[in-house]
Amino acid sequence: MSVALYEQETTISFYRDSDIAHIYTSDTTVMTRLDKLVKNPNCPDWKLVEIQRSRDGEIVGKCYQTHKKLASSFRGAIVERNMTEEQREEMRLRASKMQQVRREKQNAVQLQNNDDET
Repeated sequence: MSVALYEQETTISFYRDSDIAHIYTSDTTVMTRLDKLVKNPNCPDWKLVEIQRSRDGEIVGKCYQTHKKLASSFRGAIVERNMTEEQREEMRLRASKMQQVRREKQNAVQLQNNDDET
């Protein structure tokens, strides 16, 4: 690729009243990731719109389109979960337990740090 590393960029833009996001990139790593999304049959919202080439034919940039909800994290598809109330309650309890464990670990580290300071 003829674009220097420090010049490679990715730009995501969308209008407030539109659900379409436009992504331009000259970053080869981002191009690879987005090309995989475009080729994936499970990601129908991703489209390659334009390929930009240098005078000698090298690819220097690509433009893509997708739903703006997918653009910020380059996700493949919008997933809506249909859960029963019991499933929601299980998830809530699991998340609550995980938060409690994390808080206990943080408290243990703080106590250890306080003991080390004295």
